[in-house]
Amino acid sequence: MPSANKTTFLNLNDWAASDTPVYSDFKSDNQKIDAKMQVHENTLEEHTTQLADTTAQLSLLDDVKADKTDVNSLATAKADITYVNTQVASVASGSPKGTYADVSALTAAIPAGDTNIYITLDNGNWNYWNGSAWTGGGIYQSSGLPDESIERIKLARGSVTDSAINSSNPGKNLFDKDKVTYGYYISYTTGLPVVEAPSFPSCYSDFIVVEPETAYSQNYNHQMAFYNAAKTFIVGYNTQNFTSPSGAYYARVSCRNDRINTNQFEKGTVSTDYESYGYSIEKLRVVNDNILEKNVSADKMSFVLPEVIVGKNLFDKSKAIHGYYVNYLNGKLVAENPMYPTSVSDYTKINESTQYVLSNTAQVAFYDKDLKYISGVNKGTNPFMSPSGAVWARYNMDADQINTQQLEVGDTATRYEPYQIRIKSLNRRTDFNPNTIVLLGDSITADNNDALTDHGFFSWANIFLGQRFKVVKYAGVPGETSTEIYDRIENDVLPYNPAYCMILAGANDLRQAELSAEEIIANLKLIYNTLSDSGINIITSTLVADSTLNAPEIQKRYEVNEWIRNYCQQENIFLVDLPRRITDPNTGLPLANTTRDGEIHFSAKGAFLAGKELANKIGGFIKPLDMFTFDNADPSILNDNPTMLGDNGGMATGYLKTGGSATASKVTRTDEIGGEWQQLVSEASDTTVSFTSDYITVSPGDILTAQVEVAINTVESLKKVELYLSYYNSSNVYQSLYRTMAHNDAYPNIDIGNWSGVLKTNASAVPEGVAKLKIKVDINFVGTARIGRVELRKVNSY
Repeated sequence: MPSANKTTFLNLNDWAASDTPVYSDFKSDNQKIDAKMQVHENTLEEHTTQLADTTAQLSLLDDVKADKTDVNSLATAKADITYVNTQVASVASGSPKGTYADVSALTAAIPAGDTNIYITLDNGNWNYWNGSAWTGGGIYQSSGLPDESIERIKLARGSVTDSAINSSNPGKNLFDKDKVTYGYYISYTTGLPVVEAPSFPSCYSDFIVVEPETAYSQNYNHQMAFYNAAKTFIVGYNTQNFTSPSGAYYARVSCRNDRINTNQFEKGTVSTDYESYGYSIEKLRVVNDNILEKNVSADKMSFVLPEVIVGKNLFDKSKAIHGYYVNYLNGKLVAENPMYPTSVSDYTKINESTQYVLSNTAQVAFYDKDLKYISGVNKGTNPFMSPSGAVWARYNMDADQINTQQLEVGDTATRYEPYQIRIKSLNRRTDFNPNTIVLLGDSITADNNDALTDHGFFSWANIFLGQRFKVVKYAGVPGETSTEIYDRIENDVLPYNPAYCMILAGANDLRQAELSAEEIIANLKLIYNTLSDSGINIITSTLVADSTLNAPEIQKRYEVNEWIRNYCQQENIFLVDLPRRITDPNTGLPLANTTRDGEIHFSAKGAFLAGKELANKIGGFIKPLDMFTFDNADPSILNDNPTMLGDNGGMATGYLKTGGSATASKVTRTDEIGGEWQQLVSEASDTTVSFTSDYITVSPGDILTAQVEVAINTVESLKKVELYLSYYNSSNVYQSLYRTMAHNDAYPNIDIGNWSGVLKTNASAVPEGVAKLKIKVDINFVGTARIGRVELRKVNSY
């Protein structure tokens, strides 16, 4: 060991060959060197200060010498000697010798005055003793500034805050990502910028105005520092929650570059959900770019917003945030582990107290209407129930699951479908093209056609509805699946611009083993949405019973029907259970005589019952269109006495009864409609009674339509009801027949009780060689039948 007077750097000539330096030698020596260096530094600083004072005094003497002329001028002007001495003494005293809160504090401290000048902080003045009191000499180190003479460029950055300019209030997030310095972070131990670590690119904020002794928080454990009004460091923290110290006026916070879009520094003891930096300014117009997302509700709009409907998949992958996941325990975003790339959804609108399921399990966080965190569920919980008050949700997925993630209502994940939205039409076509309809579907729909046969359910429904609908397209095709029916919408529906579309689809899908109930539902939803998006009102039905289905197919039918009921209620679609009146409540199969093939296709009776169900369900919603005349003077009516007035042996004037044994009589109408009923009572079965008009003059090529009011009461049997147009030449020789609603003896007895409606022919052209026609109604029944108004009209088109 070296001796006490031999150190590593001193007295090296005294070292012996055997001496070995040790750590204590270096430490002791450095301490000695540091102590001596400090003495020299203190001496140098003292001498530097003395030199500066000497220089200042010399400069001041020069100024005093220069002011001698001013002193002589004062003497010539016979100024008060005490005042002059005071002014000169004040000039000679140099820079201010102290500061005081105000003149009162200065007077209390130096009541007798002296030759120095002092600053008062309340007004920024420099003050001198005038011989009897302290007097302000003006703003210290300033000169007068004319109004509006300071340009914006002359203001120091940050010297005037936003809140000082406008009547504005800062948002909760005080971190302005647009005013940061990159490449550094703030040291919480010194308050100074430090060069970033290459592995953690960073930035730090501008000075943020804060309040002293106030709780603040940040959503990441970034280093930060507090400063006083002079921007002198006070204290710093590297935690999320802290209290500003006494005297704090500014703060600066650090931020990792990959967190800059989610970093938040705010007042309060707990970090809340992220909100971008901004000010709310009273009575100021705000441009669109400055409005926070999801912050303008529909009730604030001056116009009616169209209803936006989201598909079953609520996850919009185009708005996912990559590189993060949501922590289900606090609802905050966390940077991904590089070994496990993740993405997180945007805020997704949900319903409270509702069950949801994800196709790929993940952490889920729930938020209220203000995006405040409520609760969450971990990755092992799926399906899950949204809590009360929940309006928004966020959820994660692995990076490779972005194209398969699906959030939907229910307890079982279904087949993936991309996120999609649609806008329900505001203007339904009923306002512009009232009660026009296209009949779209498969063979059950195809039974409704131009011939108006009695096994068409819609033909019967339109009779019961008084012919309120004008069918502009019969678009039923036997054997088609829902996919094929969807493919025809563009050509068979949309060009006709109908107000309504009656759609039956899915019956043939049930027999396709490869089609699941979910796939059939997806096709039906596509059909419904396409029609609805085009402004077309939809009328549909559940799938009818089919005696040929096996057990799995029957199960699919029940699943699809359940979905149809729920979806129609949700979307305000007209739903009719056509099979309700024709299904055996015990077996679930068609009732006897309601199908003509024993399987699924309606007989006259089945169509009658299904049509009655349809008319009863939608009759209260479809605009009634009474196209009948109310008097016999209407020139648009081609036949005489359309209101059934007069009595000629029990028959209305201009009409005849032939065939059968029915008794004819006239009955006064009690429905507040002018005219009378022509009543026919038949007690004999298997006899047809014909009600016939007189000859009506027409011309070849005329496009005509006929309609007749009928009411069938207390019927014991009904085997036939038909409306004809019988054509004749000028010599009254029969030429041909045009008939409609051909329910006749070839089909089973309907055996139905009371009903009423309107029989109507489709528009048809008068054949060549025809000069006259008769309107004829044939009824084969037992009971009472009434015929009301009868009309033949000329129309412009088919």
